[in-house]
Amino acid sequence: MQLKAILLLCCLLLSWYSGTTQHVHAQGNEEYILFHSLSLEKGKIYEAIFSPDNQSLLTLANTNKLEIWAAKSGKRQRLIATGKHNAVSVIFHPTDPVLITGGQDKTIQLWDIVKATTMDVLRGHIGDVETLAITLKGDYLVSGSKDGAVII
Repeated sequence: MQLKAILLLCCLLLSWYSGTTQHVHAQGNEEYILFHSLSLEKGKIYEAIFSPDNQSLLTLANTNKLEIWAAKSGKRQRLIATGKHNAVSVIFHPTDPVLITGGQDKTIQLWDIVKATTMDVLRGHIGDVETLAITLKGDYLVSGSKDGAVII
């Protein structure tokens, strides 16, 4: 079951990136139809994640922009430029309208999704912050950087 979900997500992302509709066959006789297509800028895609309520999809590419899309329609809802922060990792806060990004500037930034502005900057890493995780209640944030450090 988990393999099917991963396969479906990968194919969905490929479909959105390539702009085509695809029929995907998982193990067995089930067929999934991918029906959304997103116009993403060319370049490396660092992250593609669903919001906690599954209503939005967030993409992070090497363009230094966070793009939030409506999951049902595939229409872009918001664009947030990360500027010199150069975000390379991102997660949604599980309970608040906040995005958390790790950047090549060695910081973690908290973003207000509604205002599309930085709320706070966390420092402490000496390498690019490439990995983020948060507890289900949003009480604790864990970050990992290119230098091998993990900070809670």
